[in-house]
Formats: sequence, C-alpha cells, structure tokens
Amino acid sequence: MLIPVAFIPKNVLAEMDLDRLPSFEKFDRLIISGEPEPFIFVQPDGSLHLPNKDDLKNPTGQLETKGSYYLNSPYMGNFEDYVVRDIIDYVDANYSTVPDKRYRGLIGGSMGGYGAMVMAIHRPEKFAACVVFKSREFNC
Repeated sequence: MLIPVAFIPKNVLAEMDLDRLPSFEKFDRLIISGEPEPFIFVQPDGSLHLPNKDDLKNPTGQLETKGSYYLNSPYMGNFEDYVVRDIIDYVDANYSTVPDKRYRGLIGGSMGGYGAMVMAIHRPEKFAACVVFKSREFNC
C-alpha cells in the first residue's frame, strides 16, 4: 500500500531519503533515459485482507491487515506457489519477456523482503537475484 507523504510522521519522514525510494515514475524516467534496459515490474499483494491483531491501524488510519509473508501455508494459502508459478507463467504468457531466470529477480522490504528471501532460497532455478530491504526498527 502506498502511503501519502503527508501521513508519514515528521520524525519518521526526517530519517527517510525520499529521493532513493523506488517508484513507477522513477522507473519510467530511467527507462526513457536509456539507463537500464526496459523491464517489467510486478508487485503482487501478499496481504490477507483480514484485520490484524488488536485492530492496529496504519498512518492513514486504516486497519492493518494480516500478511501471508508470501509463504505456502495450509492456513493462509499457497502464496509462494502463486508468485513462482501463477504470476511468472501469466507474465511470460502475456508480455514480451525473456522467460529465463537470468532476467528475473526479487525485491522486497519487510514482509515482502522475507518472502523474496525465502523464494530465492526455495526456488533458485527461477531467480538470478534477490534484494531485501531491512527496516531500522527490525533488528535480527
């Protein structure tokens, strides 16, 4: 979910480098400039759309939802299979892609970072690269 900058608390905003955050507009500008080769960016939603514990709310006041962590689970569904099989097959069948792992990578932060890391470990035949963003608040 995208959160408008106006909803981000000022103390959090002061620590963010907004110029470094990716966006579709930045990707488009880079591709038009010829810097990277054109690419397809797919962003599947891994939320379960179920209320989170204790009715927690995000900065916009909306209820937070439980996340799938992009894992296969008898309780949440097979999100890893959905990404690795269904989404890749759909994108390769409907867009001009090079259907080879050398041209496919994963990127994610927080829950998406965990899912990207697990998928990269479980499915090395599908992905050539994986980038995981770590939050300062999450230390492991």
